[in-house]
This record gives sequence, C-alpha cells and structure tokens, in this order.
Amino acid sequence: MLEKIREGSQGLAAKMILGLVILTFALAGIGSYLGNTAAQPAAIVNGEEISQTAFQQKYDSNRSRMEQQFGQMFAQLAADDAYMKTFREGVLDQLVNEELQSQLAQSIGLRISDDKIKDIIRNMPEFQIDNQFNNERYLSVLRQVGYQTSSFRDYLQVENTRRQVSQAIAGTDFSLDSEVKAHTELDKQTRDIEYIVYKQADFKEKVTLSDEEQRAYYESNLDNYKTQAQVSVQYVEIKIADLMKDIKVSDGELESYYQDNIDSYRTAISKRRGSHILIEFGDDEAAAKTKAEDVLAKLKSGEDFGAMAKAHSDDTFSAENDGDLDWFERGVYGDEFDDAVFGLAKVNDITDIIRSESGFQIVKLTDDAPEVVKPFADVKDQVGNEFKRDQANEIFSDKLAMLTELSFEVPDSLEDAAEAIGATVKETAFFSRFSAPPVVNFPGVIAAAFGPQVLVDQMNSEPVEINADHVMVVRLLKHQPIRIKSLDEVAEQVKTALTADRAQEMAKAQADELLAKLDGNSKLAEDSNSKELTVVTKAALERFTSDVDSTVRADVFKMPHPLDGKVSNQVIKMSNGDYALVALSGVTTGKLPDDLKATEQRIASQKSQRAYKDFVDALKEKAEISKTAVSSTQ
Repeated sequence: MLEKIREGSQGLAAKMILGLVILTFALAGIGSYLGNTAAQPAAIVNGEEISQTAFQQKYDSNRSRMEQQFGQMFAQLAADDAYMKTFREGVLDQLVNEELQSQLAQSIGLRISDDKIKDIIRNMPEFQIDNQFNNERYLSVLRQVGYQTSSFRDYLQVENTRRQVSQAIAGTDFSLDSEVKAHTELDKQTRDIEYIVYKQADFKEKVTLSDEEQRAYYESNLDNYKTQAQVSVQYVEIKIADLMKDIKVSDGELESYYQDNIDSYRTAISKRRGSHILIEFGDDEAAAKTKAEDVLAKLKSGEDFGAMAKAHSDDTFSAENDGDLDWFERGVYGDEFDDAVFGLAKVNDITDIIRSESGFQIVKLTDDAPEVVKPFADVKDQVGNEFKRDQANEIFSDKLAMLTELSFEVPDSLEDAAEAIGATVKETAFFSRFSAPPVVNFPGVIAAAFGPQVLVDQMNSEPVEINADHVMVVRLLKHQPIRIKSLDEVAEQVKTALTADRAQEMAKAQADELLAKLDGNSKLAEDSNSKELTVVTKAALERFTSDVDSTVRADVFKMPHPLDGKVSNQVIKMSNGDYALVALSGVTTGKLPDDLKATEQRIASQKSQRAYKDFVDALKEKAEISKTAVSSTQ
C-alpha cells in the first residue's frame, strides 16, 4: 500500500494538491500567530492568567539549569516521557506558587523602592567586571536576554516584592534556648550496646529446596525474570569532522578567505569609548522624540554633555558618570548605533538622534582605539581549519537536506539515502535502552530507536541532531520484545534467590529464638550458648557514626531506654539482609558545646522550610486555581 501511495504522489496533479495542502497549513500556522490573541493560558490563579509563554520561559530556564548541572544524566531522564510530564507539572506549580505570593504582596501593599532596585542591580555579579559594576556589560547582558532597562527593573520589582513575602515567613520562626539545648543533647546522645550478627550465608548450606518450591517461587516473581526490549538498528550519519577531512584547499583560496573574514583575525579590534543620553519611549514615542530633539539642540548650542546626561538620561547608572558607556566595539549596541558612532570623525563629536530598542540615544565620542590585525602567515593553519569548516557546513546542509528527503520518501530503506549522500549504511548488535553501544548511545537516537515510528511502524526515523555537527537517521533491523524467561533459563537465579530468602528466614528464627530466652539481665555472651557467635561491643555509640551498620545504628536510637538496670533487646534486620540481636544497656545524654549557634541556625532553617510550605499550601486552599494540560515541551 505504501508503494502505491508513493507512486501516486509522483504525478503533477498530486504534487499540485500536496502544494495546496502545505500552503493551507502554512497559512493556518501564520494565522495562529497573528490572529489567535486568546490562547489558552497555562493556569488561572484567582482570575489572573499565567500564559503559555510564561510557562515556556520558566520551563526552558529550569531545563537549561538542570542540563548544565547534571549533563548526560538529565539527558537520559529527559528521554522518559513520564519523568518530563512530572517535570512540566513541577514548573507549572512553581509559577502558581509565585503568582499566589505576588497577589498577596500586592494586597498588603508590599513594594521595593527604586533606590533598592538600583542597589540590587549594582551588586549583581552578572553586571560586574573585576567586582565593579560595569554599565556597558549591564546593557549588553540585558540585550542578550531580551530585556530593556525599564522592563528589567519591572521584573526585579516583582521578584523582590514577592521575595519579601517568603522572607517575612522565614523571619517569623525562632527557636527557644531550651529547644536548641534539647535538640543538641538528643543529637549528641550516645548509647552502649552489644550485638550478635546472624549471617544468612552461614545458613545457606542447610537450605534444601524441592522442585515444587522453586516453581512456586518463580511463578510468584515473574516480573523479576522479564527481559528488556532490545533492538538492532541500521543507521546513516553525517559528521562535519568527516566532511572536513575530504576538503582540499589552495593557498590562494586561503588568502582570499582571510581577506574576506579579516575581522576574525584582529588581535585588537577597533574600539571606541562614548557617553550617551537615553530617552526611553515610555507611553508616548512622539513625545520622547521631541524631548530628544530638544536635548540635541541644547548640546549643539554648547550645553555640557555630562550635565545634560545627569538631568535628562533615563539610563540612570551611566548618567551618574556623565553618561559614560566605557569602551565598546562593533556589534555591542546594534547596527544603527555602530553606523552612527563609528562614523564620527573625531573625539568629542556628537551623533544625531539614534533610534534603538531602548529608546532615542545621543552619543558623544570620548576616546578611540585603532584595530590591530594578525598577519596571514601567523594564522594560516587557523584560516585553513575555518575555511574547511565553512565548506563542510555547506556540504553538511546539502547532504542533510537529501538525507531528510530520501529517508522520508523511501521510508522502508536507508540505502537510497546513503547512496545519495555518499555514506554507508551501518548496523549495530542488539541493545536495550540502557546498553546502547557508543556509536548510537545518544538520548535522541535511543528515543527514536524505541519510538513508535521506528519500532512499531518500522519506518526510518526523522534525522536526529546529536549536536550541531552530527546528525543520524536510524531504522529497525531486528527487534526482541519483552518476554518472561522460562524456568529452565533462570533455574539458577531462582535457586539462588530462594536459597537466600530461606537462609534469611533461618537467620531471623535463630535470632528470635535467643531473643525469647533473654530476660534483660544476662549478657549476650552468656546467653548465646555458642562459641561460634561473636559478640560486638560498642560503648558510647554516636548517632552519626559510620562504624556500625546504618540500619542497626538507626534502629538502636529508636529502642526504648533500659529501665531498672535491665537491658533492652531487639532483633534488627541489617542493610545487607543479615540479622543482628542487639542489647541496649545504657543511654548517655549528650554534652552541650560552648557554641550552639550552628544548631540554632539548622533548626531555624528546617522550621522556615516547613513554615513556607505550610504557608503556600494555605494560600492554595483559599485560592481558585485551574490548570490546563501543559504541552509536551521537548
């Protein structure tokens, strides 16, 4: 059937129909951007909408932070749809919590002063060079992240007002001196114990198993004997590095490339220093332009630039320093700015009015530094590498287009696509999601190999971008689905597991038998009735020590205090599956250190976290919140 569809789609009429369909979808898509002003919000909190755009921005920010922090580990988690669904829901919950706090802050009249916002900006390390605020860096960073100075100040106003709420909640908690002392004494409490370990390994030789018992164990634990789904795949890949190896270049081509890209080989590029006066658009762009024209006229009549910047510039940081922008190079402030400022003939010249994203600017040139260019001979190898990469990028784009087209048009084979781009169809052995060989061990490739298009429909995958220089298309070669191994296949596993279980039961029974004999007066060594068992003694055992099994240690500090000189006894399952019979003979209250400040801070932090969570939960209970299903963002 697919073959008939492909044959039918080659005719002129079919192509015209397909073109109309594509055009319809394209126009519908444009309409959705231009005309759909009532897009469904991600959530509504007490009547206030959280837009899908706000959700997407927060999602992208959180995901980027996770990728930077956890790298490949997060990439593997991101291939799990269930995990990413939970991740998206967490992002939306975070936005809802923030909106609730903003609403509360507004209702009780909290705000941050302009001077405080200014101090916050000055102290942000993102805007500092050598621990000093740098206005050029400040404006540059804002442009890179899509903020104007006014919108960034608004953002900080909202964020820090909301932060006042959480800080107020945290600041209400305190700890009494008696509470800190009691907590410290409990933390530093020690206990005197003896214990005997009953090792499961000592009982394994005593275990006998019938065929019926092994079969029953196997049938009640079938999930333990499932195989993982495995695939072997064919793949075709394109790599920039491979393409570069085949590119030959002459010295003449390199010299020409060097001249065409001379800006890339400057040891010191042309820099200028200037001061500016910024008039932001505000709500009335025409009025802003009129003001800018008036300022320019006064400057041309001899008014002092620094004084005018202090009096009229909306960039308050630079205005305090006569409008100084420090040194800058081309590309920092945009093309219109560059054309105007780098077109000035000499120091102290002033530009006409420049229209920028931030508003109207007038710039005075205050200093100039000429450029220095590296000689061709010094950078020939670098030029050669960059020339080859540029050539390889063009070839890469062409080959990727062919690979995309042919792997789609011939979805049941990679041979045509491979032949068209001069590549080879390669194959892998069987692998699971968690055992892929290095050549295909990339999250996107694994997701495609086990995705419905490849695994179920048995079609070529879409091109998977492993990175900007490496793309791969895969298709299914063979598939081994999940299955339950037969009892014969796992007979040794079943026997080993069941033997371990029975040995554990026998070890516990032995420990319980001795526990029943103890009356709280005798020593373990006297009651064990066996010279083969070693009694371990731990005097003054600390709560956080590491020289005793972690489970034993945790349970020991939960055991009741021994009373009237008697010993408390308990059987405890250890973290390795063995059993310990423990005798607790003494409890000593911890000694208080001279300085309790660290403990006080830890208790306060724990209380603050609990209080903040309870506070947000209380806001949610009183609020009207509706959420939509957030899209499956990749």
